Amino acid sequence: MSALSFFVLSNNAFSGALPSQVWTLPELEFLAVESTELQGTIPTEIGLASSLKFLLLFETNVSGTIPSELGLTGLEVFDVAEASLTGTIPS
Repeated sequence: MSALSFFVLSNNAFSGALPSQVWTLPELEFLAVESTELQGTIPTEIGLASSLKFLLLFETNVSGTIPSELGLTGLEVFDVAEASLTGTIPS
């Protein structure tokens, strides 16, 4: 799985939180889990996802504060519409 770059779990019955290991996948560029029952927060481990360019979490039950570590990634697309997040998006 270390070569995984494109991970899509959208529009299915996936529930719970993403395992923290997802953020340590060295080649992960695209993560889409929209329209699921995903819960929890965006963990600080997202700062480890140095290859991540697209993060799609819209229509999920993700909540909490946007971690400052998000600014450590090279994100180009960050879609969290209809998620219950607070805070600011780091530059």
